[in-house]
Amino acid sequence: YYLISVIKSHEGNTEDYYKLKDLLIANLHHFDKKEGKDLLDLVIGYCIGLANKSMPEFGGEALAWYKLGLKNDIIIRDEHISPTTFRNIVLYALRQGEYDWAEIFIEDYAQFLDPTVRESNVNFSLARVEGYKKNWKKLIQLLAYTEYTEVFQALLSRTLLLIAYYELNEQESLDSLFSSFKLYLDREKTYTKQRKEQYYNLIKFTRVLSKINAKDKTKLYKIIKDVESTDTVVNKDWILEKINEKINS
Repeated sequence: YYLISVIKSHEGNTEDYYKLKDLLIANLHHFDKKEGKDLLDLVIGYCIGLANKSMPEFGGEALAWYKLGLKNDIIIRDEHISPTTFRNIVLYALRQGEYDWAEIFIEDYAQFLDPTVRESNVNFSLARVEGYKKNWKKLIQLLAYTEYTEVFQALLSRTLLLIAYYELNEQESLDSLFSSFKLYLDREKTYTKQRKEQYYNLIKFTRVLSKINAKDKTKLYKIIKDVESTDTVVNKDWILEKINEKINS
């Protein structure tokens, strides 16, 4: 607990993190499941925080802790796994390139999701797998007819569909999604204007890019400059990648 307080108060303190890692792995069996899960949650949260900032290698650390928790039967509590934990485990497995492991996890642990959210979270997680594999048609099949009650999932689902339609050059479906996506954002009341802005920018830049002919280098260089100078854009790296593909085609 002392080491946890140290690393949380000094972000990026990897030396003490690795001391904590060795200590916790060696002694995790001494804690009951509830306290063991609380400890894992703290360490995983620390790793995810670093992974989302300047140290992406800590995504692998987060996955290793998740796997340890599953192996020691700590993640599952009262025959239940939270949707957030379920989705995070899949996400960090995919970021580490462990696609097959992610699919096996989804199949084996879907039973521990609450029945009311099981189908949506399984479909969403499988769609993420297909997205990493670039199986865009399968992704669309999984997401196109799935309803999401969580705003976070609804937004990410639409983002994945936008990417898939663009990659498949399905312009009509893409245009329809631009309109419905924007309408959803307009009507959404729980997100602030600032949080919505990053999705509005995703729609705006993807719409412009989808209409630009690859031969029109002037417009392509203009949009790449606009994207690079805009701080709040969901999937900014993907948009820049697609612009550069057109420039170099």
